Amino acid sequence: MSFFEIDHPASAYLKAKGIEAMGQRENLRLIPEDLGERKLVNVLKANESWDPTAQSVIIAVRDKVVSDLLRRLHHKPDQLIDWLP
Repeated sequence: MSFFEIDHPASAYLKAKGIEAMGQRENLRLIPEDLGERKLVNVLKANESWDPTAQSVIIAVRDKVVSDLLRRLHHKPDQLIDWLP
């Protein structure tokens, strides 16, 4: 399973430094992105590692962002994505 950490570029840089110090995991994708400027679904689709058919976990994302992602991927909320608000 792959994990995608999408965070504002300012805080993503600090997270990346900490993760680098601990050792980068092969299945972790760090994506610096301002979700106020770009939709989550577009950010994920632009990443070559993203597979919309694979089971995914979304953590700590506003309801509106998750709802938009599910709608754009044409998934029912319980179909492929686990969401932990």
